[in-house]
Amino acid sequence: MIGNRWFAPLAVLVALGGCGGSGSTRSILNAVTISPDGQKVLVGGTTFETETGSDQPGSSFTTYRSIVRLFDLSSGRFLADWSAGDGVSSVAWFPDGSAFVSADQDAAVRIYNGTTARLVRETYDGSQGYQSVAVSPDGRLIAAGSQDGAIRLWNAGSGALIRRLTGHTDGVRSVAFSPDGATLASAGWRDDTVRIWDVETGTLRKTISPSISETNAVCWSPDGKWLAVAGGLAAAIIDPGTGNVRLRLSGQLYGLYAVAWSPDGRLIATGAGDSTAVLWDAATGAKVRTLDSQTTEISGVAWSPSNGQLATVGQDGHVRVWNASTGAILWTQ
Repeated sequence: MIGNRWFAPLAVLVALGGCGGSGSTRSILNAVTISPDGQKVLVGGTTFETETGSDQPGSSFTTYRSIVRLFDLSSGRFLADWSAGDGVSSVAWFPDGSAFVSADQDAAVRIYNGTTARLVRETYDGSQGYQSVAVSPDGRLIAAGSQDGAIRLWNAGSGALIRRLTGHTDGVRSVAFSPDGATLASAGWRDDTVRIWDVETGTLRKTISPSISETNAVCWSPDGKWLAVAGGLAAAIIDPGTGNVRLRLSGQLYGLYAVAWSPDGRLIATGAGDSTAVLWDAATGAKVRTLDSQTTEISGVAWSPSNGQLATVGQDGHVRVWNASTGAILWTQ
């Protein structure tokens, strides 16, 4: 970033070469979201390439790079990908689906073309690396939560840094705009709090301690009346005005990393380290269905706009799309 503005990068591909030896590649996926038109699945993560040197027996080195990939939601067909930076922590679509944004561990926020996945613009600002990102419902603002505990708000069009929101004492694992765009919710990992911010003024409205250790994820209900928060061994539905917990959702065996509210408001999906995604009744807190990936912790969950499908990603580097009504896996990539 130059003068707090977006700029087009001089080089956007990372070239990875060896020294005449052999190597292996593996990926982990940290984030998933589905395009507003329900046509594309977007995932983000990190690819690791380990090279074994030929000049020194037994020697090896690992390089890593960020990756974003697009898939067709209905068929699972690969559409496009791009690589830039050191690892993607979070991704979000612009509301018109023309572009998407990533929060990266190399302290960059990047904007990509929503069809080709080509890198369009990026910004660096000296933070310790970004862990979360969200786009406002009107597409005018980008919010990104950093490992340094600050949240930065940018003008999405010009790249101007509008303000920093400070108060969290450690990394901000999740940020989410309310449906009307007036409020931002954030989840602090180590300080175990959810904070509610006025977007227009940057004022901290409320700090909520939901009695959930390591709060990893937060999302709004479609009507903007409630927050779902996940972390530790439980999730909770919270009144953002009072901070009171209305329901607790517990039953997964390892840490919860992700949460997403269905577009119709009836279900909440959580992803956990026990390789399961669980669908919960948002009105009663009852467990409706368990989706078991059987291979990996689930680090991201996302609903299709029609409520019929749920996408999950995990540390095995695969994205899975499920039939939310039956629990059947529709495809894996």
